Amino acid sequence: MRAAALLCLLASGPLACARPFAPPGGERDVSAPRLLTTVPEPLTVVDALSRPAVFRFDERISEQGFSEALVSVSPLDSTLRVDRSGAEVRVSIDGGWRPNRVYRVVLLPGVRDLFGNQRSDPVELIFSTGAPIGNTALAGMVLDRLTAAPAMNGVVDAVHRTEGARYTAIADSSGFYSLRYLPVGEYDVRAYDDRNRNRRRDTLEPVDSGHTAVFVGQTDTVALVFNVLTPDTTAPRIVSASSLDSLHIQIEVDDYFDPADALDGVGAEVHVLPDSTSIATHSRILTRAAFTAEQQARRQAAEAARVAADTAGAAADTGAVRVPPPPDPAQPNAGAAALPIREFVVRLNRPLPPGSYTITISGVVNLHALVGGGVAPFQVSAPPDTPAPAPPGSQPVPPDPQPVPDPPATADRPAAHGG
Repeated sequence: MRAAALLCLLASGPLACARPFAPPGGERDVSAPRLLTTVPEPLTVVDALSRPAVFRFDERISEQGFSEALVSVSPLDSTLRVDRSGAEVRVSIDGGWRPNRVYRVVLLPGVRDLFGNQRSDPVELIFSTGAPIGNTALAGMVLDRLTAAPAMNGVVDAVHRTEGARYTAIADSSGFYSLRYLPVGEYDVRAYDDRNRNRRRDTLEPVDSGHTAVFVGQTDTVALVFNVLTPDTTAPRIVSASSLDSLHIQIEVDDYFDPADALDGVGAEVHVLPDSTSIATHSRILTRAAFTAEQQARRQAAEAARVAADTAGAAADTGAVRVPPPPDPAQPNAGAAALPIREFVVRLNRPLPPGSYTITISGVVNLHALVGGGVAPFQVSAPPDTPAPAPPGSQPVPPDPQPVPDPPATADRPAAHGG
């Protein structure tokens, strides 16, 4: 033990005998690494650098879980290089930092010390190699188009139209992203869900592109909300039809569409089987939510009318009972953002008798603006309260006899008693 202690005292460097655990009797380290300094200093303008940008912490950084995936650089002009050494993280790109650029280097959450204490917040370093550093900002949300939930691995790219520099922001777990200190100019902006986390958009990853951000002054701010969606090149197709009643047919599509405007051009025609004679067309196309709200409104109105009729006599001295109007069934949630759907309801121009039919749908527009439709069979059943027809030659079954009440008692006829 004495020899080991003497070797530690003679060893050079303050970290020669560092151990990845607290000394006996000492307090346990429960704090994540704390940033002390950066090189260069934040928001400084320096000459074109060939040396790395450095993040220096107050304790050694663990190799466990550390990789280039924890570092984001934009614009990224060439291959990224990341080196961890002691309490420092050094970031560089092949060929050095280019002149006349505003660089944004971010250490994402995940940097940890030797005791496993992990940073939950990112560390950002902004510096310039000649270009002026303004106070611009591009910020917003990256959401899933189908669910409106935050994209799991949202990435936003903004490409300067003149210089071609690509600036990148990685959204947090709430879907929020921000790109600050962008040089003035026009940018082509897109967002995608980087599901394999390789920092580039692959073919089948959900994307929302075609946006523009323009910064005229050094303090401009642009807000953009992205709704990423998996690409699709096929038109929507009808997969099933089912009757809700003799007048309404529910249709299911294999693709999502926007209920706000995708149903305007939908057409429907019903043919009776087996001879495929046209028997009905649509009079209105409804979302399933609008149909449900309409049915509910009708039930509420009928119930309100019944209550009003029952209480009309009692309320005669105070005037007529006022029945509130039902809600507009076409706008069941007018204040809420409509999510994409795959079902709608066709209201026919005439009720259908029980039987077998097909319905032909056209003009359905999916989220990718592709138009489709199709044909699906369905059945219309007899209403539950309709008696089944008697077999030919049979006699209808008479109803069960009802008990006859005893006649009322009179002076010459005593009341009947059981037993």
